[in-house]
Amino acid sequence: LYDTTNFQQFRQLVAYFEKQLGKSRDEILDDVSAGGLVIAARLTPPKGAMLVLQSKGEAKLRQFVDLTLDILTKELERQESKDKIVRKKYERFDVGQIGPKLSFALADGALLVASESDVLKKVLDLQLEKSSDKTIQQVESFAAARKQAPPKALAWTWLNVDELRRNEDFNNGLQAASLDPLQTL
Repeated sequence: LYDTTNFQQFRQLVAYFEKQLGKSRDEILDDVSAGGLVIAARLTPPKGAMLVLQSKGEAKLRQFVDLTLDILTKELERQESKDKIVRKKYERFDVGQIGPKLSFALADGALLVASESDVLKKVLDLQLEKSSDKTIQQVESFAAARKQAPPKALAWTWLNVDELRRNEDFNNGLQAASLDPLQTL
């Protein structure tokens, strides 16, 4: 593994980040992700996925994101890709799009990456309190699960099966699987 070209390129990339940011990879990782990482997905319509990375501070995160986007822009140009990185403002947030679908934003010291621009806009509107939709913390089953998780858990998972059961295709699949005991096992 260590002798592969991909691993060597990854090591060069890490070394470049260390040189440009003036810190070790562990310090960079701590600065960028000290507040935690959340991965969320909605499997029922409207479908979408999001990653949220909370940093120690917005300035450090902005420096890391700017460097990452600069490298990505150069790589897209080198590959002569039609995909471009577009940066703009949405309300008070710096937002952008990479290619036709992937959207990102810097919001209050967090990096948000969404599978669709509509998903990102909806999350930012919740942050700005422009939307009357519930946040995840207002969902009763999530709040109950969070209380049951250990206070200093390094990782935990929550899945809203009730939402999936409302999806006709998923529900039909569950019912079909329950008819065959071996599949259920």
